[in-house]
Amino acid sequence: MDIDAWEAALTTAGLLPEFQDVIKGFKHGFDQGIPTHNLGNKIPYFAPPNHQSALMAREKIEESINKEIQAGRMFGPFHSEQVWDRFSFFRTNPLGAVVNGDESALLAIFDWEKAYRQIPTAPDQWPFLMLKDFNNQIIIDTRIAFGGVAGCGSFGRPADTWKQIMLAELDLVNIFRWVDDNLFIKEVSSTVTMDKIVKRSTKLGVKTNPTKKKNSQNGENKSKPS
Repeated sequence: MDIDAWEAALTTAGLLPEFQDVIKGFKHGFDQGIPTHNLGNKIPYFAPPNHQSALMAREKIEESINKEIQAGRMFGPFHSEQVWDRFSFFRTNPLGAVVNGDESALLAIFDWEKAYRQIPTAPDQWPFLMLKDFNNQIIIDTRIAFGGVAGCGSFGRPADTWKQIMLAELDLVNIFRWVDDNLFIKEVSSTVTMDKIVKRSTKLGVKTNPTKKKNSQNGENKSKPS
C-alpha cells in the first residue's frame, strides 16, 4: 500500500481521525488478537501435520508459497531450530485445500487481487501464524490468512476505508461490497468508468483484478472476478 497516498486521500476527504487505525495497521501490521503464549519449557514449538487435502493441491500450494516469498510477504523456508532461536516459541497452522465449485456470475466491477495478502499482520503475531511446507520446513507468514477469525476485520476495515475514499472522490451513488468484490452504482450521466476506479485504486497501492463487464440497457455492470 502507498501509505502516504492513503493519508493524503483520507485527509482531503475529511475521514481522519475516523480511519487513523487503518493507517496505523498499514504501518505496523494489524493485530490478530492472538495472545503471547507457549506450551511450557519442554515443548519449544507446535507444528502439527498438514491436512491430507493439501497433498491434492501440493503443486499449486508450493507455487503460491514461492510467489509469496519472492514478493516478500513470506520468509523462509527455515529449519525449526532456526525459527526457535529467533522466536523462542512458535506454532504452525496446517495447510489444507478446498476445491472450488463452478463460479456463478457476480455483480461486481472488480475485486481486490489476492485481497488478504495485501494486509500485513503485527510482527508480534508472526510466531503464531506460521506454516510448515511439504519438506517439514517453516515458513514465516506476514499477511493475514483467509479464514482467520480476526482476518475478516483486518481486511474489512481497510476495504471499508477504501470504499469511503472512492465515494468521496468519484461521482458515485453507492458501492456495495462483499469481501473483495464490489458493485458500483452511478447515475447514467456520471462519467465514472471502471478504468478510472482501477487507476485511482492503483495510485493508493491497491492491487485489483479488472474484470470483463457487460453493460445492459438499465446500466447494470455484470461481471465475474478473474
